[in-house]
Amino acid sequence: MSAGVSGNFLDILDRFEEVYFEVNEYQPTIHGQNFYHISQATAVVENHHPVFEIPPEPVTEVDRAIAENIAPLVEDGSTIQLGIGAVPNAIGECLLGKKHLGCYTEMLPDAIMKLFEAGALDNSMKTFHRYQFNAFFAAGSAELYKWLDGNPAVCFMPLSYNNDPYNVAKNDKMVAINSTLEIDLTGQCCSESLGPFQYTATGGQVDFTRGAWMSRGGKAFIAIHSTAVDKKTGERISKIVPQLKPGAAVTLTRTDIMYVATEYGVVNLKGKSIRERARALISIAHPDFRPELKRYAMEVRYFFFDEATDGRP
Repeated sequence: MSAGVSGNFLDILDRFEEVYFEVNEYQPTIHGQNFYHISQATAVVENHHPVFEIPPEPVTEVDRAIAENIAPLVEDGSTIQLGIGAVPNAIGECLLGKKHLGCYTEMLPDAIMKLFEAGALDNSMKTFHRYQFNAFFAAGSAELYKWLDGNPAVCFMPLSYNNDPYNVAKNDKMVAINSTLEIDLTGQCCSESLGPFQYTATGGQVDFTRGAWMSRGGKAFIAIHSTAVDKKTGERISKIVPQLKPGAAVTLTRTDIMYVATEYGVVNLKGKSIRERARALISIAHPDFRPELKRYAMEVRYFFFDEATDGRP
């Protein structure tokens, strides 16, 4: 029995006394370590319905600007991890001119399929699971699910294997591209909570970021809009902030961060001091918020001179 597009949990199945399977004839059959034997089921229930679709989000000018800042840094022959959303869709569009890209990701989205169909992604230069699309689950359009069905090049594996940072790192030139809710001037990223209130889950962000760090020639990106609109007040706020909100979860520590990209540019924080990090992040913040960020940096002594003078921080 194929686990279909959902992440499979074969590695932990033996921990449960009872396991119930829901069978759906609309689920695509996906290869890899992605099958259960019916003898493992306590009971089976049939529930046939189309698989839930997540249509690709429309790409805005800001999304495209961020993607255009990242794309030149992705080399031919890189293996990429993309998520879902407008920014990954834009990045996929900007990578269409690349050659011999590979796929090793947690979630397999429409953008990966489109890169393959355009000839930009063929998995031929992967150094781990060569010629295969590696993922834990898929989410996207009905077209994507049809493409996955019976595709012998697609390999879904349990999370403990697929997201193991050491396995991720076995791909040379591994490129991990993720997003975050807010980032402070030292590089700490909160990607899962709004202050103390849980908003989403950690996902594979930490796994793939650290895997890219360990990869030979690897690169890890955080792609983020410079601003957002506060839904309660309607005010525009900066997503590059002096400090994370009180109680915010630190998903990626400042020592995990490599590249950060907004629509105003991309900076590499790897090996940088706090002073250098603050200066770099301010340079890609929205211009309306840069003075406020500079003032804070001076107050806490990240900077020792006012940049408005001849002194440099």
